[in-house]
This record gives sequence, structure tokens and C-alpha cells, in this order.
Amino acid sequence: MKAKEKDRLLQSAISRHCNTWIKLDDARILRRAEKTLHRWAEMECNAEIYEKEGAIWRKGPGFRVGGKWIEPKAEKIPNKERGALQRVVDVCTHYGLFSYHQTDPRGCSLYVSKEKIDHSNYYHGVACN
Repeated sequence: MKAKEKDRLLQSAISRHCNTWIKLDDARILRRAEKTLHRWAEMECNAEIYEKEGAIWRKGPGFRVGGKWIEPKAEKIPNKERGALQRVVDVCTHYGLFSYHQTDPRGCSLYVSKEKIDHSNYYHGVACN
């Protein structure tokens, strides 16, 4: 399925579930933010990224040279989670929707609903994947 079709499906699902018609571009923003949040959660789960001294760092893979283990080098990276969450807040605020960021990478990372949702009822919202 192409990205534009997925955007239309999300737009339609939000329209039905939340009784709110959102623009296709805004559905795309929500779907892409979900993908960013999902990748971020996977990296956190695999301990590839961590926070130190107020910055986000990514640890590359270690490797062996001969019989010696070479420790991975860390590099400072931008916090993509923060930007994705801000885009979600902007879209949801515009339409009077609520969002929930589910941080477990085994499922959808973003849900929206007309009603307030949290960890106990997020599955009642629309999955933005």
C-alpha cells in the first residue's frame, strides 16, 4: 500500500472515530510522527540511544579487530522524539483532539482520540500507523 493511501485511511479512521475531518497533510504528519516515535522507541529499547548531560547520544556498534574488542564511539544526535511530539501536539490542538504516545516498540506508538486518553485506555483511540 502506498503512503498516500495509508494517509487517506488514517484520515478516514479519525473522521469516523473522532467525528472530526482532518486535512490529508495533517494525517500524513501524524502517521510520519508515529513512525519516528516507533523508531525512537526501538533505539531506546536496544540501548542505542541515551541521555547524558542534557544531550542525546547514540552508541554505535562495537567490533573486534583480531582478538581485541573495540568499544563503540558515541555521537551526539538531535532529539527526534521531541520534534515529532511537538508536531503531534500542534495537529491535535488544531482539531481539538487528544494524543497518547505509547513508548513500547512492540505496537503502535501514537493514538489520537476526541476524548482524553492515557496508558489505561489508549487502545480506544485511533492508531496512527
